[in-house]
Amino acid sequence: MSLLLSRGIMRCTRGKIDPEAEQVTKDHREVLSDFAEAVFKLPPKVYKLAFEAQDRFCDWAENFRLKADLDATDPVLAAFFNKVGDHALRLIGMLHLAHEYDPDAAKAGKWKPSETIAVAVIELALEIMDLIVRETETFHADDSELVDRLIAKVKASPAIAWTWTAIKGSCNKAIRKGGSELWKTAVFQMRESGIGEVTNPKPLAFRRNKDTDGHRKMSA
Repeated sequence: MSLLLSRGIMRCTRGKIDPEAEQVTKDHREVLSDFAEAVFKLPPKVYKLAFEAQDRFCDWAENFRLKADLDATDPVLAAFFNKVGDHALRLIGMLHLAHEYDPDAAKAGKWKPSETIAVAVIELALEIMDLIVRETETFHADDSELVDRLIAKVKASPAIAWTWTAIKGSCNKAIRKGGSELWKTAVFQMRESGIGEVTNPKPLAFRRNKDTDGHRKMSA
């Protein structure tokens, strides 16, 4: 079985790939290779967002910075949200160059992309980033409940220094499956929330305070 990428659609083809379709794939790869080389040869340049889209982008990026500052935001997501704007600008720049790519001009050394990035390109990049954000949030949401349950387990256990090896035996299968990475996340959140303190970095050990009812809210 072979995977054939053709005309922008992933296809699963059993048996031998059609020679014509295979040639199309090779042609596409050659275009991508030429484009990458042309971009590499471009001199440094400052590109600008179209005036009509500047407010749109700034509001969009600021929204994620505000979400990052919320007490309820997972620290991992908060760090990601603070970088979303930067990632979006990189994507916008690359899509702009792809949108304006002129193979003939590039081969002649005369390709000069315009300095103003079109609104349509910016909107496309933001849609892609929104999808990435949703997928990232969904991924971390799957672990969020397990982290909460692991924290609850620590708070209900004696106030001694716990390591992952020591506490996992009293946890259910779902939490045990999360392994030491889940433990690290839980410890980070408990420390930031004022629930207790790290008593040893390796192996990672955490001891809760005797009174965990009045711990402070976790900052992003």
